Parts: sequence; C-alpha cells; structure tokens
Amino acid sequence: MGFPILRDKLTSTDQIPNNRDMLGALLWGRSVHRASKPASPDNGAKMPRKPLTRIATPESLNQINPALLARLLSPHAGFLSAHHIDVGSLMQQEQINALSEVLLNPRPDAPDTLIDALIHVEEMADEDGMHKLIELLADAGISHGLDATATPADVAVLTWLEWRDIIHRAHVEHRVLRVQSFGIFMRQPDKSAERPYDIEACIDSLEADLRQHHAAKLRGGACTLFHFLHDDELTIAIRRGGPFRREGCFENGEPSTVQYQPIKYECIVVDLAAWELKMTRTGKRDGEAYRKAVGSRLAGDPEFFTDRQRKFALDPIRRDGRECLACSDIDGIKAVRLVEVELEYADAMSSRDVKRSEDLFLSMDLQRYDFPPDARIVRARLAFTFADAPKKPRFIEVSTSNRQRCARPSDLPIVNEFLCKRGFMVEAGNVAVAIA
Repeated sequence: MGFPILRDKLTSTDQIPNNRDMLGALLWGRSVHRASKPASPDNGAKMPRKPLTRIATPESLNQINPALLARLLSPHAGFLSAHHIDVGSLMQQEQINALSEVLLNPRPDAPDTLIDALIHVEEMADEDGMHKLIELLADAGISHGLDATATPADVAVLTWLEWRDIIHRAHVEHRVLRVQSFGIFMRQPDKSAERPYDIEACIDSLEADLRQHHAAKLRGGACTLFHFLHDDELTIAIRRGGPFRREGCFENGEPSTVQYQPIKYECIVVDLAAWELKMTRTGKRDGEAYRKAVGSRLAGDPEFFTDRQRKFALDPIRRDGRECLACSDIDGIKAVRLVEVELEYADAMSSRDVKRSEDLFLSMDLQRYDFPPDARIVRARLAFTFADAPKKPRFIEVSTSNRQRCARPSDLPIVNEFLCKRGFMVEAGNVAVAIA
C-alpha cells in the first residue's frame, strides 16, 4: 500500500539553515531537495511503494474485465498516454503487455492513487479475497450485480470503484488473518467481567484512547480501528501512523529526499468468554498502553489483563517424554514432533541453550542425552502433520513467556485442543503458575 504523506508540522524551507544546502552541494554536487510545502500526492512528492507483482503481469491483467479495467485506469489516462498506452484499446494484447511493463517498472511520474488502487486489488484478487468481499457486500445489503463469469479480480476492481470503504475493511481483515505471532495476557485471577453490551461504543472509545496515545508519541492523529466479531472472539485491527521518516532517494536519476509517514498494522484479539487478550508484537510502551486501554474499555478495569499469569507450561516435555506428543485422540492431526527447545539455566547469568533436531526425542535417545536438571524449558517448537497436508508439516511455537506462533492462524483451534489435552495449557486463574 502507498504511504500517506504527513500533512502538517513539516519544517518549511525558510526554517532550514542554508548550510544544509552547502552540505548537500559538497556531498552530492547539488542542493538537497525539499518540498516548499507539506508533501502530498498533489504537489509531486513521491512516496516509497510496495512493488506490484501479481496484478501487474499480463496474465493477471487479462483476468480483469476490459470494461472494468478501463474504468479503473481512466482517471490516469494522461499518465498512461505519455507511455503510449491507450485506455480505450485494452482489448489488444499489445496494449496489455505495454501496461504490464509500465506497472512492473514504476515510473517516477506514476500517480500514487493508481498504485494504491492496484495494491488493494492485488491483495484481494484471489478466491479467499473474493469470498470476503462478497460476504461484506451482502452484510451491507449491497447487490454487486456480477454473474458466474466474474473473476476474483473483477470483484476486487468493482468493489474498489463502487464501494471503496468495503475493500479497505476487507484489505485490513485480510492482513489480520495472516498474523502468525501473538503475545498473550490472561485476566487477573481475582477479577471477572460481563460481556460488553455495546461493542461499537467500546471500540469508539478505544479508538479515541489509542489515537491520543499515538499523537502523544508524535505519530500523528491517524489511528483507525476495524473490528470483527466471530462468536466470542473479538478481533481488532489497528491501522496507525509510524514515526515520520525522511530518506534519501533518486528522482529522475538525481539524488533527492523523500518524506512520509509509514502505515503500521497491529492486531488485538479478545476472547470475551475466557477473557484472554492476545496482541501482535509491539513496543513495550505500546503494549502496556493497549493492555490498559482494552481492559478499561471492555472490562471496566485498566488492570484487568496481566502478563504475569502463565498461559503455557512446558513441563510435559520433561515429565512425559514422547507421550506428550500423542495425538490419536484429536481429529485432523496425524503426527507431532518436537523439533526445538530452548533451555534456561539457573545460574547467575541466566544462560540459555537451544537444542534442535528433526526429531528431538529420537536424537536424545540415540545420544543418550537428557535435559539437565538445572535447566528449565522456556520455549518449544513443534512440527504438526495435519490431515489436510500429510507431506508438509506446519510449525507451532510456544513459550512460557506467553508467546505463541502459528504458521497458519486457522490451525490454532485444533492446535490449542492438542496443547490443552497434553497439559501444555495452564488452567485459567491458577495463581500457582504466576510468572516469576
């Protein structure tokens, strides 16, 4: 996705000492380029972009109905005409090939709005994306009017043209569903809460809290929350600005500078039945702010969630040996192997050691090795062979510091069933397993 330009608080040309121009001339033989007003797509400042890959190939462009493709490109007909592309002649393969060449090798004059549109279409132009868009359109009571000959790319382009807020929401949820690693916060054992009656109002208040937090960190006031409620699981996607950046770049072959505010995505998941909070990796201060804000707005207590209560226990690895990997009682899992553990030693330096193997228990048997009695297992990586992919295992990682990483997030329900049955998950509210 293209990055939005920060539109205020930029230092003007008059406020920058002239000796910076002198330094630029010494280093590059020319003055450092600066916009005389806040950079924006309208005044020609260019922004860093994610390169287009799939959607820009001739094969992918041919998947878009020519009439829809012409509508998508017509606002940029002047740019395309300068590169010998006629928007009205996209039925010709020569024109499609020429368009592909321009998109795969972005020109400095390529409109940011065109790149942004194509990135959104690219993200959603597959079968899963098509189903998500159709589902969101149906939920909104919108009839898209497409028939069975429509491709995923057609659905994505039409949604961008007609219902842009829908594709923005779908794009964010698509990103969220790919999140693989979470830190987990349990509820305080002596606290309880009722499920909020008005989720929408809670999200609005939470958004205001996080917008204020990020504004205080000089990240601008751009912070938007998208939420998705499935049964008792509330997923909150956070789209916010990162710290303002100014970088060197080349413009028309000449050294220049680019200034922009990058977009950051983060994800929070709240189990409203078990009152468990998960969030993607953030900075310590951001994580603390999110923990308190979510607790305050959803449970009425900023200290409702804690990172001092343990979610995972890896004692079964030492206690039960290979038996802790038994999975015949769980549908969908064919086999489980222990492939890596991290050991922490009880010495003054808290030394750590990593043991890794294709099958760690088998290697230990062959080498007559056992876990040292003074070492604690703090992280384990397991290889799961699932029934839907018997030839390619997928990896799960859990740690006693309440972190869980899953190669495919949709595997988590069945993985957590395994972890619970084998004793890797701690009973909620058990004070005896508070993290030291």
